[in-house]
Amino acid sequence: MKTTDIKLKPSLLALFVVSTLLSGCGDDDEVVVTPEPTPPAVVMQTYTVTVTNLTANQPMSPVIVASHSADAMLWQAGETASLAIEKMAEGGDTADIAALEAVTNSVNGAGMLMPGMTETLTLTLAEADVANLSLVTMLVNTNDAFTGVNGVNIAEMDVDI
Repeated sequence: MKTTDIKLKPSLLALFVVSTLLSGCGDDDEVVVTPEPTPPAVVMQTYTVTVTNLTANQPMSPVIVASHSADAMLWQAGETASLAIEKMAEGGDTADIAALEAVTNSVNGAGMLMPGMTETLTLTLAEADVANLSLVTMLVNTNDAFTGVNGVNIAEMDVDI
């Protein structure tokens, strides 16, 4: 009788395992998991701008180089300056220029640019943000003058490899 009991236990165990496995597979619907597509890699481009103060005796405030949309201009000759340009021209403060909605990225110079001195600024942009660059600085020995380059299209520039 003990021999029969031993033979039945493995059989009952096998029957239990098979019935458990079968009961776990209730329907035949396949669940297909589609992985999220990998977003394309962001291509970055670096622009180097070198500024030399060629004036005789005119220090310049820290320079700001700003990238912005092609349809934006930081100023227009013959037009009233924006409050951001006015603030920079009167006190050298570029924070409002950097905060303009059209500006996608900016970099400031390290300090005053004295006559005969040179400073190099580097701006790294996502390829999608590349449009125009502007550079602005206050002429320190004046009460509210500024100079710069406004809206240079950089999208078509040659790339150094």
